[in-house]
Amino acid sequence: MAIKKSIYVLRLDEIQKQVNLKCLKPNGFKKKGRSHCRRTADGLFQIITFQIGQSYCYNNNKFWVQIGIRVPEAFEKKFILPPEKEVYHDYECNIRSDLFRFIGIKIGKTEAGYNYDAQFLRLDTDNIEAIVNQIISIITNKVFPFFSELESRDMVLTNRNKYKDIEAFNNTINLETAMIYGLKGNTEKANEFISKQYNSSKLAGHKEYVQQIASNLKLTISKND
Repeated sequence: MAIKKSIYVLRLDEIQKQVNLKCLKPNGFKKKGRSHCRRTADGLFQIITFQIGQSYCYNNNKFWVQIGIRVPEAFEKKFILPPEKEVYHDYECNIRSDLFRFIGIKIGKTEAGYNYDAQFLRLDTDNIEAIVNQIISIITNKVFPFFSELESRDMVLTNRNKYKDIEAFNNTINLETAMIYGLKGNTEKANEFISKQYNSSKLAGHKEYVQQIASNLKLTISKND
């Protein structure tokens, strides 16, 4: 027996369908489930994912739009790349954000600063057209230029810091930079940036993690401590 979809799931299905037909599919994105993925000429992957809330958390009347760029070696922390999949999810990306960070909105401000929760859109409304238009506008005017400036490894190395403030997780940029240089065969630069990652951390556990990656990849860390 087929499980009946809730009104919120049906609304998100329709929103995603319209965004895909009007914006994503014409720009080369492939859809699988809630994810839309486009491969660049340099073998990076650009991802836009729709994520509905969970009923057991009482937030299934909300959804999020997650943005990601997957640089394979930077995510895998390896110089041997795995077989490619047709579609990835945002959690398989090393560069991650969400739709509203592109227009300067963050939520969850605490005494410790911003947490990593994304801004949400509501599904308890029939005004789907306005939501679709809002999503398409931000993707077209903000997200696509971001993707264009980070569509190759060289462009990630050159332009990533311009977008540091909109990343949800940006504390391993030096490590990921080392991975890109390492895959390119530039061991000197890989050593330089993995050393920066190690020396910039005050956490013993993270230092051990970076040291293990360096050992696995035969990189050398120049330690300040």
